[in-house]
Amino acid sequence: MDWTLPANRASVPRGKAIANLEAMVAAQPGRFEPRLMLARLLIDANRTDEVARVLAAPPPEHAGQAALLRGRALRYLDQAAEAVADLHLAVGLGVMEAQSDLAQALAQCGRADEALATARNRLAAAPADIACLRIAGAIMMACGLYDEAGALCRELWSRGVRHAQLVWTMAFAARAAGDAQTAEALLAPAPWFAQTRLDIDNDALAREILNDATLAASQDYKPTEGHVLRIDDFDRSHGQAACALHAAVRIAIEGYRAERTSHGDHPLIAGWPERLSLASWALAMTDDGFENWHIHGSSWLSAVYYVRNPARDLPDRAGHIGFSALPAMAKMPGCDIEQWTIAPEPGLLILFPSWYAHRTWPTGIAAERISVAFNAMPG
Repeated sequence: MDWTLPANRASVPRGKAIANLEAMVAAQPGRFEPRLMLARLLIDANRTDEVARVLAAPPPEHAGQAALLRGRALRYLDQAAEAVADLHLAVGLGVMEAQSDLAQALAQCGRADEALATARNRLAAAPADIACLRIAGAIMMACGLYDEAGALCRELWSRGVRHAQLVWTMAFAARAAGDAQTAEALLAPAPWFAQTRLDIDNDALAREILNDATLAASQDYKPTEGHVLRIDDFDRSHGQAACALHAAVRIAIEGYRAERTSHGDHPLIAGWPERLSLASWALAMTDDGFENWHIHGSSWLSAVYYVRNPARDLPDRAGHIGFSALPAMAKMPGCDIEQWTIAPEPGLLILFPSWYAHRTWPTGIAAERISVAFNAMPG
C-alpha cells in the first residue's frame, strides 16, 4: 500500500481571509473577481445575507458565477423559490455546476420531478456530484423507485464514484426492494468494524496535544458542540509520540485491508484506492463537549485512537462513541440500522468504513477526554 502526504490545507483563517478580501474590494471596487471570492467565503461562514450586496451589478463576463452564488445564498436563507430564478439564469449562462444548487432548490420547493431531472442531468456530466446523488436518491426512494435508485448507484460506481452517500443509497434501495442480503452485506458491522490496541506512550501524547500552540476551540462549521478543543492537521505534528501514533495507525490500516482480501466483491475492498493519505486531527473534550452525527464522505476508512477517556466508567453513555445512519438518512425507506455504542479505553484504536455515521456523548466532567481521529483518503 502506497502512502502519500495529505494535500496542503488553507493556512489563512477564514475570518482573516474575509477581512483581506473586504479590504481588497474597498480598494479596487472595479474588480469583480475579489467579490466572487468574498461571496464564497461569506456563504461558508453563514453570512449569506451579505452576499447580494457584495455581488450587486456584475459585469456580463461574471454574471453566471454571480447568479450561482446569489442563488446558493438564497437557498441557504430558505428562500428557495427566489433561488430557482437565479440558478436557472446561471445554468443558462453556461455555469453547469449551478445544476447541483438548482436541483436542491427545486427539491426544497417541492418540485420533485424537476429536481430529479436536473439532478440526473448533472450526474450524467459530473458523476461525482454527491449533492445531486443525494437529491436523486431521496426522491427515487420516496417515490418507490427502488430498482432505479439501485441502478443509478451501480452506474455511478462503474464510473469510478466512491462516496459514502452512494453506498448508503445502494444499501437502502436494496433493502426497500426486498433484497435484504445485499443491504446486510453493505451495512453490517461485521467484519467492517475493527478494534486493536496500540503500544503508544499516552502520557507523552497527551502532553504533546495539550501543549500544542494550535490547540483551539473547534470552528463553528465542525460537527462539535460545547467545550471542544481541536488541533487541525495533526498529521503534520513532529512530536515523537504523535509520529509513533501515525506510524502505528498506518500499519493497522494495512493490516485491516490484508485481513479482508476474501471480501473482494464488497465496495470497501473492491474500490480500495491504490494510494492513500492519512489526515488526522486531535480533540480534547470536557464537560458538555461532544461531536454530533456526521460522516467523512470524502474519506475511505476512518479511525479514532483514544488517549484519555476519564468518563468511560460513568453511567449511561458518558464519553461513548456511537455508530448508525445519519438522522436524515434514517428517514429513508429501507433504513433500519441499529445504533450501537462503545465505551473506549485509552490505547484503543477503532477502524470503520467512513460512510458510517458516528457521534460522541459528553463526559460531564472537567477532565479531558482526548482522542485523535484519522481519515485514510484517496491519495
